[in-house]
Amino acid sequence: MNSVLTTILFTLGLVFVSAEYSCYQCISTSDNEGDCDESDLDKLAPFIKPCPRLEEGTFKGSEAKACRKIVQTVETKKSIIRECAYSGDVVDGQKKTGNWGINMYYYQCENTVRIAYNLGNTT
Repeated sequence: MNSVLTTILFTLGLVFVSAEYSCYQCISTSDNEGDCDESDLDKLAPFIKPCPRLEEGTFKGSEAKACRKIVQTVETKKSIIRECAYSGDVVDGQKKTGNWGINMYYYQCENTVRIAYNLGNTT
């Protein structure tokens, strides 16, 4: 009886986990994450990770609603940030400009298969 209950709970856990988003999660300027700026799916594969439920902040308890890619340039240094998105709308290259030569382009997508989709149109 215990093994049946354990099997049922384990199966329910798998269903719950499989319903979560998985996104590419990396920063191209971090150690061992240089391939984060690639468009090659094979090179990006190690960065696919399930999106955790937020444990703090404004959106505490929220699940990811999309995947996001940010292309950030500070003066002449470019970095790619791929992450889970907990807020915001679908965008394709929305430009945000900051002070002192900071530019960011946002790409955010939602998908029905709930797997990594934050490739964006450019690297």
